[in-house]
Amino acid sequence: MLETLSAVKTLDDAPELVESEGGASPGAQVHVDAPWDGYEQMKAADIVDRLVVADAAEKAVVRLYEQMHKGRKSVLAAAS
Repeated sequence: MLETLSAVKTLDDAPELVESEGGASPGAQVHVDAPWDGYEQMKAADIVDRLVVADAAEKAVVRLYEQMHKGRKSVLAAAS
């Protein structure tokens, strides 16, 4: 079967990637609120102590928040 020239794709037909305003990349962005009030002011040791009795959902929120913000190893380990 023969293709017509108008049906043939070329590199010129490829989508063009453009930078959005402010240098941010296009696409979904995730924002995770602090796990509880006052979290940002707490020391890592205090957060680790609280995670001892936390359920899986609370630990997951702490893990996401820490990964996106301070990334404290002791908190991440306690949340895992």
